[in-house]
Amino acid sequence: MALHSMTLNGPVIAVCGTRPELIKTAPVLRELDRVGIPNQLILTGQHDELVAGLCEFFEITNYSTLECQRKGTELNGLLSALLEVLNAEFLEIQPSFVLVQGDTTSALAGAITGFHLGRPVAHIEAGLRTGNIKSPFPEEANRRIISQIASLHFSPTVGATNNLLSEGVNKNTIVEVGNTIVDATQYAIDKIQDHPGTPDARPYSVITIHRRESWGADITSILDAIKFLAKKDTSHIFKFVMHANPALQLMVRAELGGYANIELLLPLRYPDFVALISRASMIFSDSGGIQEEAPTLGVPTVILRNRTERPEAIEIDACRLGTTKTETIIDVVLNWQDEIKMGKWKSSGINPFGDGKAAIKIVKALQDFSDHSDHSQRSGGNS
Repeated sequence: MALHSMTLNGPVIAVCGTRPELIKTAPVLRELDRVGIPNQLILTGQHDELVAGLCEFFEITNYSTLECQRKGTELNGLLSALLEVLNAEFLEIQPSFVLVQGDTTSALAGAITGFHLGRPVAHIEAGLRTGNIKSPFPEEANRRIISQIASLHFSPTVGATNNLLSEGVNKNTIVEVGNTIVDATQYAIDKIQDHPGTPDARPYSVITIHRRESWGADITSILDAIKFLAKKDTSHIFKFVMHANPALQLMVRAELGGYANIELLLPLRYPDFVALISRASMIFSDSGGIQEEAPTLGVPTVILRNRTERPEAIEIDACRLGTTKTETIIDVVLNWQDEIKMGKWKSSGINPFGDGKAAIKIVKALQDFSDHSDHSQRSGGNS
């Protein structure tokens, strides 16, 4: 990679709004601390109740939470409010780099603010694509936009790298590092190996649903599949970890509240959640992060979406696409359970998302980055 060494002239700022963002950014912040590079985490408060305790768990001390007065309930109101407060923060801190992770509204706001102020933006988990700009919504659009203005693209896989190259992103700005979720999961497993927990004597599956584009008929279909499976095997426990959204919780309680073998759980602390899924016999989820954790944990995972931007997990058979259709979900689950019982299933064991050293590679790339090029230009084929 044709990058030249430089000294970082100010702190590295990381902008995070949701729990997955913080989990995947935490290993990088820890590595920045380890090598002595000043850094600051800015929490936007997008998932304020879900990130509580994560900084302590990952031993992150230099962070602040914005007081962001969201302008209405729509995404535009959130983006507008974030741009305003982040602009003021960046002007005060004068960062050398702006780190954003993934594809949330907070990530988009951090990237745009940094770009407008002439600060290089580094995008963790760059290059994920479904090919459908409305699925996931708004994440697919957010990550495409960030790729147009980032100076460094930290790609998790060969496939993600190829996506960026096909869009004209300069190959010298792409660093293939693996996914920081592997770093975070390994850290969590090490910390919770003596986690007391309350493991159920009976086998159980874990379920999570939260994707915005699935609200409505798709969630109804997913819940119908869960009800069928719960009725079919009453000895099996289904632990449904509900999202913090009250409307979603209400829907789940109304549909699944009367089943003796379905446990409805409130959102869990991250170490508790990792302990729960690591001991599960199967996971059903629409979460992108869980698709990445599955190969690390070795737990078969049914993806409750119609497409995925993480095909690598399917290629090694750590995950299978269940879609959002009731009949398809049931078929995928029952067939996979039969294969497992007969000893016919085993994931390849090769983790397509890396070796747990993504954070080390990211920090090294930040140190090596040269500011000789004009960061006001897009980092694509014309740069």
